[in-house]
Amino acid sequence: MMHEPDLATLLRLVAKHDQREDLWWNQDLEFTVDCSDVFHWACADAEPVETLKDVIDLSVAYDETPLFGAALYAARRRRMRPQDPAIPEGPVGDLFRACGPERTKEDQG
Repeated sequence: MMHEPDLATLLRLVAKHDQREDLWWNQDLEFTVDCSDVFHWACADAEPVETLKDVIDLSVAYDETPLFGAALYAARRRRMRPQDPAIPEGPVGDLFRACGPERTKEDQG
């Protein structure tokens, strides 16, 4: 479980960027960010946020792209490029393409 000060930092972060819907948690207060349909179609998926380093990495991603910060955090943490249709247009897309090698059509599901 995340330490209370780190948890407070995480909650303030998602509130600051008004992205509360990105954050999921369970009864044990284990936190994840939603990345459903980012890496594979029709797939409920989430990436853990477990440490202060994870919170900082998520903060950097939100600063770079508030709308897609959770997905960018997940892609960087997995070192995996999202499926092509999930990559935003323009310069933000370059951030996602830098997360991992190009994926084959078969790998994108």
